[in-house]
Amino acid sequence: MPYPKLPPPPQQQFDHLPDNLRPTRAQLTHPHHPLLDLLPWPSVREKLVLIFSLPAEKRPPCAASPTALLELVYDIEDSAEGVRIWGDDPCSDKSWEVGEKVFVNWWWALDRDVIRRSNEMRRARGAKLLGQGSVLAGGMT
Repeated sequence: MPYPKLPPPPQQQFDHLPDNLRPTRAQLTHPHHPLLDLLPWPSVREKLVLIFSLPAEKRPPCAASPTALLELVYDIEDSAEGVRIWGDDPCSDKSWEVGEKVFVNWWWALDRDVIRRSNEMRRARGAKLLGQGSVLAGGMT
């Protein structure tokens, strides 16, 4: 693994961060790419750090490629259906909307609250809701 294994930093080092941006247990105990630290959802960061710490053959198909982390970045940055940040507070998890591109490839890392909030924003702007027509849609639209 290309990321050094370091002892966890003291917890007070993160006191200045909003609760949702404070490191999860996996972030403190598993070497990972710092890009994952930027995502505002603790549950998503936890899942991604744990999945990317597994051998490639044990990961979901979209995370198994040697370029999977780069593909996640490309999906997030997709100008049409990546991730949108609304409002004045980019640190708030409530400001982030997941797009179809991210949802289709990384649905397993997203929890229902992330999808529900994203669908509220998508509904407000008249976009297709995430999960429509899929088994994941049950109770989320």
